[in-house]
Amino acid sequence: MRQYLSTWQVLEQHLAERYGAFMLFALLEREDASNLWDIVVAAPWLEHLNIDALDVIAKAINEHFDRDIYHHISHIAPIDMNHPDLPVLLEMVANERQQSNSMVTLYQRQLLGKDIARAFIISAQPANTRQLVGN
Repeated sequence: MRQYLSTWQVLEQHLAERYGAFMLFALLEREDASNLWDIVVAAPWLEHLNIDALDVIAKAINEHFDRDIYHHISHIAPIDMNHPDLPVLLEMVANERQQSNSMVTLYQRQLLGKDIARAFIISAQPANTRQLVGN
């Protein structure tokens, strides 16, 4: 998945420009699913705009990647912005970013209730510091 990271970043930026910022946009490789990745997203606009997250993300994937990417994706997982583990993850990413301004990579962690082998955090920021497009 590492070879696709710049494309994932562009995809996230395009969606953020169109709909609003993400609270979380991450690629998670679970311990029990080697080489398969969960696309995990949380965003205020997913709830406010009544948008089908699966449809929006799937269409964006089709626009930015060829079909081979689907061999690497387990599923798209929109998570509730009130998920109890989300603030912990956002704080963990913020602490990691103090050491580097680039995308955060985490290894061997429990994230959002799952055992994760690797995680690429494309975007992570508390909702109160991000704005919705058009608001």
